[in-house]
Amino acid sequence: MKWKELYTKCNTEEFSVITDIKQPVSIKSTISNFFKKYKLPILLWVMLLLIMIAFTFKFNVNLIIAVLVITCILLIALTYYNTYKIAIKNDKLIMNIMFREYVIPKENLLNIYVQRRRSFILLVIPFYYYSINIIYKENEDIKNLKGYSVSTMMLMKEDILKFFKAFSFDKLKK
Repeated sequence: MKWKELYTKCNTEEFSVITDIKQPVSIKSTISNFFKKYKLPILLWVMLLLIMIAFTFKFNVNLIIAVLVITCILLIALTYYNTYKIAIKNDKLIMNIMFREYVIPKENLLNIYVQRRRSFILLVIPFYYYSINIIYKENEDIKNLKGYSVSTMMLMKEDILKFFKAFSFDKLKK
């Protein structure tokens, strides 16, 4: 399944409201999903990086270790900022994002949708990236809306589709 197909099968309407949720439902973003999805590009990138480092620094071990440490730090940052779990059970939405837990009552949950954004690599090559947005009201006040946006980088497409099948939505008139 391609992202374009997934995007058409999930809720993409920013102005819609959740009418029903089949509980329990959850979605989990982990580093193991990332490695499953991108194992071949990661392997090729690591091999290319090691070859370039070896030739560039002429086998200077200190510089090679420094580059590998920086790469590991970037991998840890990627994991920290993109690892989360969203679950709905007992009429509550429970989000564990960046080692913090947020609990939102089901009554305050307004919308969950997939958003597609366009960006450019090196200002020339266009690509799309996707995020899951959660909109809710705080303290039963409709004027006080809040939201979270989480990346789909470390999610499997099948998990996203299964997650959105648990919801029913009504499109709002603008």
